[in-house]
Amino acid sequence: SEFNKIKLSTLLFWGEKDEATPPKWGEILHSRISGSNLVVVLGAGHFSYLDDQDRFVREIIKFSDSLK
Repeated sequence: SEFNKIKLSTLLFWGEKDEATPPKWGEILHSRISGSNLVVVLGAGHFSYLDDQDRFVREIIKFSDSLK
């Protein structure tokens, strides 16, 4: 219920094969954080930002540009 209180733009970057926090949790958080963006990285695990560093950087830039 606390996630409903987040009012800031939020980027959720999730690995499709994350076993520690499965993608279902990303979808749940995305549905509870108004205006959030969810990026699911195909083939990536829990450390999706390391599994696809180029995509991570691109998504961070895209997200930060959307805040301007």
